Amino acid sequence: MEQLELLREITQSFDWATIDEIVIACDRAGDFWPQDWLNQTTVFAKKSMIRRLIRQIRSDDGSPAFHSIVQADENGNEVRVYKQQDLFNVDDYLQTINYNVGRAQHFIKAATDLRSDLQKTTSIQLKFPWE
Repeated sequence: MEQLELLREITQSFDWATIDEIVIACDRAGDFWPQDWLNQTTVFAKKSMIRRLIRQIRSDDGSPAFHSIVQADENGNEVRVYKQQDLFNVDDYLQTINYNVGRAQHFIKAATDLRSDLQKTTSIQLKFPWE
């Protein structure tokens, strides 16, 4: 049975229902969720949780304990990789510093472009904190 038809069948006896109630009813139906979709969703949820936890872990001085950079994998695709700063060697420090400098340059250019647009459209003169 097609998923749309199955959803109509599952919910045909409902009055008003919350999304949680509909999800529970679909879970009880047993065959509503395609297995490949469930696998992808589970992996996505796991990655999301790990990213959130990594952002929360702090060193004793309150700074982030994990850092990430983007680098090429064996196929040349960009991937984000994570490492605890406590495990850094000199090359890890240099890579992370260079990555963050590049990101900072990107954001400074974006802010500068926006400031130029602001000045053109409103004549407002905005100074950056470092000027």
